Amino acid sequence: MRRKSLLYFTLLGAALGLFGLAAWLTPRLDGDVGLGLLRFVVLSLAIGCSIATWATAVTIASVHKKTWALFVTVALVLIAFLTFLAFAPPR
Repeated sequence: MRRKSLLYFTLLGAALGLFGLAAWLTPRLDGDVGLGLLRFVVLSLAIGCSIATWATAVTIASVHKKTWALFVTVALVLIAFLTFLAFAPPR
């Protein structure tokens, strides 16, 4: 269980960091193709880390019968969604 939780938190931290980096790069694009490609790669890695995080949370829940990882992941997704709604520019 300790190894799975360490893997879970490592993947979760990597996903959050990569999504944060992509969000930081977004306003700085201004038609720069190099930064656009870097943002695409960072977002691809972030999506991969988030899928691996969810898979690890499901493994923890199914094998060890502990559901805290699923709740943490869902709570972070909801917080990110609400933050996006609060700070998104109006159309």
